[in-house]
Amino acid sequence: ELDERGLEATTTYLDARGVPTRNDEGYAVARCDHDERGLVARCLLLDERLTPVMNADGFASYTVKRNAAGQRLQLSYFNERGRATFTRKPGSSIRRWTYNSDGRVVERADYDTNGKPMMNAFGYAIVAYKYDEHGRETGRALFNLAGQPLALKVAVNKVRTGSVADDAGLRPGDVLLTVGGEAVETSYQFVSRLELFRGDRARELRLIRDERVISLDLPPGRLDGLELEEIAR
Repeated sequence: ELDERGLEATTTYLDARGVPTRNDEGYAVARCDHDERGLVARCLLLDERLTPVMNADGFASYTVKRNAAGQRLQLSYFNERGRATFTRKPGSSIRRWTYNSDGRVVERADYDTNGKPMMNAFGYAIVAYKYDEHGRETGRALFNLAGQPLALKVAVNKVRTGSVADDAGLRPGDVLLTVGGEAVETSYQFVSRLELFRGDRARELRLIRDERVISLDLPPGRLDGLELEEIAR
């Protein structure tokens, strides 16, 4: 359903009979409010009875604060009673972003319900981004609460049922090692370089699952349905 500005205000998931039903994330309806620029400012998740409900990641609503350019400055999570809550993923209550003069994100940090820095569910407190002189991302670094660097790995956070990634055998929790013989360094590098230039051919993906190294044979074509996250290991 669209609002008077033609913006998506309500999304309802229906079963084969057209009856509202909960999706894989645990909610049936999402209602979103937009700011004067048409950007999402708040979303509320509801069950089939239109009652606020916690989703699979452990929140029922979220709000977004943005800068003049419309970029996210703060994302805050709340439970079904509208109180600040800790999510399952990313495991924090608040996320904040900072940007450089070119408008590129240089740091993202996690905070608790009182706005104090904390370690998130992926084992770090801060992720920093690096760019070359052309503004292309060249790397990411993870840090703990004391500002000490942490070893970084790329893990599968979610796999959409029925997607190419699902059919290829990828599972949440998999830690990616190499694709086509090249090391996976960041989620951005995997999606924007390795998959972009190697995704038109069959290739081997090596990963860690349950503390074992296994290999998957990926068919030609880009992987879809895959959500990645940097983790500290």
